[in-house]
Amino acid sequence: MRLRKFYDELKRRNVFRVATVYAVTAWVSIQVINTVFPILKLPAWSVTLLTVLIIIGFPFALIFAWAFELTPDGIKTSSTNDSKVDNVDALNEGDDRKKAAESGDEPANQAFFNRAFKVILVVIILVSGMYIWNLSSEEPGGSRQQQSIAVLPFETIDGTSSTSITSGIQVGLMTRLSSISGLRVISRTSTLQYASIIKPVSEIGEELSVEWIVRGEVQEASDQILVNARLIHASEDRQVWAKDYQRRLTSENIFDIQNELTREIAGELQTRISAEESTLIDRKPADNLKAYRDFAQGVSLLEQRTQQAILLSVDYFMNAIEEDPDFAPAWAILAESLIYIKYYNYADINDYSITAIEAIETALELNPNLAEAHASLGILRYTEKNGPEAIRSLHRAVELQPSFETAFNWLNFVYLLTGNREQSLKYAAETIELSPFAPAARLYPSLSYLANGQPEMALQQVQRAREIQPEWGEVYAILGLIQYHNQQYENALESFQTADSLIANEISSIWVPDVRTMVEITRLKLNYEELPGQTDMRLLPKENRFWEGLKLSAQGEHERAAKEFENIQEYSMWPNLSMRYYFPELLSEFRSRPEYEKIILEIEEAWSGE
Repeated sequence: MRLRKFYDELKRRNVFRVATVYAVTAWVSIQVINTVFPILKLPAWSVTLLTVLIIIGFPFALIFAWAFELTPDGIKTSSTNDSKVDNVDALNEGDDRKKAAESGDEPANQAFFNRAFKVILVVIILVSGMYIWNLSSEEPGGSRQQQSIAVLPFETIDGTSSTSITSGIQVGLMTRLSSISGLRVISRTSTLQYASIIKPVSEIGEELSVEWIVRGEVQEASDQILVNARLIHASEDRQVWAKDYQRRLTSENIFDIQNELTREIAGELQTRISAEESTLIDRKPADNLKAYRDFAQGVSLLEQRTQQAILLSVDYFMNAIEEDPDFAPAWAILAESLIYIKYYNYADINDYSITAIEAIETALELNPNLAEAHASLGILRYTEKNGPEAIRSLHRAVELQPSFETAFNWLNFVYLLTGNREQSLKYAAETIELSPFAPAARLYPSLSYLANGQPEMALQQVQRAREIQPEWGEVYAILGLIQYHNQQYENALESFQTADSLIANEISSIWVPDVRTMVEITRLKLNYEELPGQTDMRLLPKENRFWEGLKLSAQGEHERAAKEFENIQEYSMWPNLSMRYYFPELLSEFRSRPEYEKIILEIEEAWSGE
């Protein structure tokens, strides 16, 4: 009986009406926010904030409806209005409420109503709190990733067709899929090998640790383009979806095909696409087909990560920009190429008419939500030793493109350089998962494993990098470092000597280990004869004081070594990492000195960006 009266009381106080109106209004508001905010390029957190505030407002609306009532005389408390209603009822109709009040049952009923309403309110608050907690616990590239997918290189089925268009369609599709936080998309550098290797889909899926595989073909015929794509369940080698797209060959139609492919695949996988992700998927960055061809060719060259290919990639990106000055991704990835040229000392950066930061700023002006531009900015800030800004930009890149392997790998590296080796290890594992066959995705995580006291895992990763790209000199330099750490001195010497023969111009870059010094140190450890020639320390660059100090430590001259370490004024990558984590045998004596703590503080200050 009381429950029936409570239900009637809720209706009388318009609680149901307020709840219904609020729920409908809230739903419409959230849809508008999710649609409009990305268009206005407002930050993603603003969508979440307003959604949370709307949810929090719901129980307060119910409390207001229960406690107050809107009357011709204004807002009155429900108790006041109740008395008026009771008086009218008693005088005019003589209903049962007056009798109940006279018998003393009305206060008991009112107390029951209040308790029941409080219970309902607590349940609503708990449910809302759980929803908000789930909403806030979602991380870009993290907990919402449910399905794993790899897009294999599309095949050009006509020898007269442009392979750059084919690779561009694959790259564009992967970029759009990578923008969906519900998917884990394997990087293109790990799928490229399957262009020339014929294997069962089930085996490919096992090697890449993915559930789904996308394959396709591209054909150009006169002014037409035909794209065929298929979605295959990897473990069963079962095709679950296929579609042909035939359009006139224009850049706009190519982007339309990529967009439609992305939505079709996400739909088949029942993966939710947020409003912000939808905006990223629908982007059409270029209006010029030639610009798009040059861009796609530049991306293919940059992926090779060789000196010649990186230098050549700049020409293609510059051509693309000349054809279409508003081509934001071309500006962003041009910046990445320019950064690597300076980073590895491949050429005189002053020979180029544009700087990396100018290219990045142009890209962000054209598209503030371009993940590639934020990643390039993060890499640039790293080379400037601005750790916090590098991390901020790289996190923004991952937020916009949750399967962005390059950004994950740089986060791994920058966290290591800024002293957060536990966080570095997290991103190292993510990098390997997203790109198991990319040499850089094995090489740089190996440094994180070594810093975290896992030398065997570090050795395993760097050896895998060597198997993938056996002519990369930096691989042998880091392999030698890990072997030296593991007291495998003969192997370390061989690796350092191989690195010396392969690195060439990179030897003069402060970002590559001084392998010639490491050759000398390793020979000392093996009691080999010292190599001819003495170093004139007066001629050493400031950052090379570290390597001279390391050599003096190997010779047992710890006082002289300490003076060299104290004279380091440029804490580039290797002095930073080595002082923090590596060479325990050579640096243990110095690490016991008070000067060591001072140097660590100087390193942290040098990488703080201040």
